Amino acid sequence: MKISCITYHGAYNYGSVLQTFATVQYFRQLGFDIEIINYTPSHLRHHGSFFTTYHEISLRHYTPPLRIFLSLIKIFSYQKQLDVFWHFLQKYIPLTKPYPSIESLKKSPPQADLYCTGSDQVWNNYFTEKFDSAYFLDFLPEQAKKISFSASFGKENFDQAELKFIQKKLKKYRYLSVRENSALRILSEIGYQGDKILDPTLLLEADAWKKLSKKRKVKGAYLLVYQLHADSKALDMALAFKKMTGIPVIRIATMYHQRAKSSRKKVLPEVENFLGYFRYAAYIFTDSFHGVAFSLQFNRNFYVTLPSKFSDRILTILQEVNLSNRILDDPEDLRKIPAKISYQKVNRLLQKSREESKASFNRGLKDLHCGSF
Repeated sequence: MKISCITYHGAYNYGSVLQTFATVQYFRQLGFDIEIINYTPSHLRHHGSFFTTYHEISLRHYTPPLRIFLSLIKIFSYQKQLDVFWHFLQKYIPLTKPYPSIESLKKSPPQADLYCTGSDQVWNNYFTEKFDSAYFLDFLPEQAKKISFSASFGKENFDQAELKFIQKKLKKYRYLSVRENSALRILSEIGYQGDKILDPTLLLEADAWKKLSKKRKVKGAYLLVYQLHADSKALDMALAFKKMTGIPVIRIATMYHQRAKSSRKKVLPEVENFLGYFRYAAYIFTDSFHGVAFSLQFNRNFYVTLPSKFSDRILTILQEVNLSNRILDDPEDLRKIPAKISYQKVNRLLQKSREESKASFNRGLKDLHCGSF
């Protein structure tokens, strides 16, 4: 049976490409012939161009000379992102032909037995300012079978007009699964039911990630920082821990200009090396959901600093594995929270959630008469 999935495969970040990889692997385990719909709307297609970068900076009311200067600095990072993430996608992900717009999808939609949205923040209108109907599979004919797989709204709340739009677009879905507690609540508000299942990076067993990761790149113990949000204090907390322990700090940066005071900066390592840095870290400090996910998969000691937005998915998984106490608000918390995590119970809880997620999703597929799993 063939399934076509639309997701944020081309958002040019580690979480995006790794959740896409996990989605492909999971559906293959179920026996599907899977393809990822290579939808690249203009804001993704022109990623790294001078015009796009200049316009992005111009929205912040800088002077034209400063905009040009900042654009040139950012372009080097964006081009490296294109190289790193597109190389990974071409190597591991079965992609359809390119679709540059929803009109092109409507004109010649991919042919499959089942169509899927997810995972990732596919129903989030925060970054794009309006919903993209392509991620609601709006280009398909009436009779097409639509499902969602660990989909996310990103946001925890929507206004009434937004809820009405979501309600209309999800009406033709045969089965809904989401990944956050807040997403279940949103579905309930608009009169729909769904299952909460794990993000696909957690549905895969740890061995799959160990196989994909590269070998140790650093000798000796190190603290790893993976900080995506400027308003979090992951790096500051790691530096405070460094003072306590003497362990050096490595920061994975996604832009060349990101600060790395008193630490070694690794800018946009290959995806396999990114996993390797997580696998061998003594401690991890992160504000990223996927930073938490791979800390769990590799059984690492980790601490979390919550960003001001989009933190519900982090809170959800920490609650699932009874590790809500890993959240840092102040450097003094480092003295209160046990440095080591006892993973025996955590792994049992994660495996239980994994099995429950798989069972729920499989029931949804069986109800659609998609075979026996």
